[in-house]
Amino acid sequence: GTALALAYAEAHPDRVLGFVLRGAWTARAHEADWFRTGVQQFFPDTVDRLAPLPAGVGRDELLARLFQIAADESQPPAAREQAAADYGRYELYACYLEATEEQIAKDLAAGPQLPVALIGGHYWNHGWFLRPNQLWDDLPRIVHLPCALIHGRYDVVTVPATSYELHKAWPGSELHIVERAGHMTSEPPIARVA
Repeated sequence: GTALALAYAEAHPDRVLGFVLRGAWTARAHEADWFRTGVQQFFPDTVDRLAPLPAGVGRDELLARLFQIAADESQPPAAREQAAADYGRYELYACYLEATEEQIAKDLAAGPQLPVALIGGHYWNHGWFLRPNQLWDDLPRIVHLPCALIHGRYDVVTVPATSYELHKAWPGSELHIVERAGHMTSEPPIARVA
């Protein structure tokens, strides 16, 4: 969401009045690598909660393989749905400061997971349709606009360092690092600030 907001604003700065960016993510390679493998440094057991992957698929290849299975129309529908649900489960466990099996199950049951995985994989495989470092290179086009950055202190999906860097590069921006919060907007400490 924040990457899309920034990309749109940088392309059309005259159509934007300001920003409230929660959990900033700017599509840099190290941010994508963090989500692909760094999250597992904090949630190593999450991978164990997923369906077994084919032999020879390493933990660093997990997301790519899940996207591949979900997108493969030659796979049985149940296998595609399972891969999509596993992608969702991987992300959701990292989203909450204190995730529970019940909350994850509720979130996964809220809607079909296959479209989410297909869209996520499509953007991932195409570099989010951005050139490397594009959002940072074009940031000077929008730093005259007001911006509030909100980030959970313990957000391991989109780490707080990105919001901090944006704040330092954006004169006059406001930075709110929210204690006792992860990535989810629905967490009470985030909801109070947002």
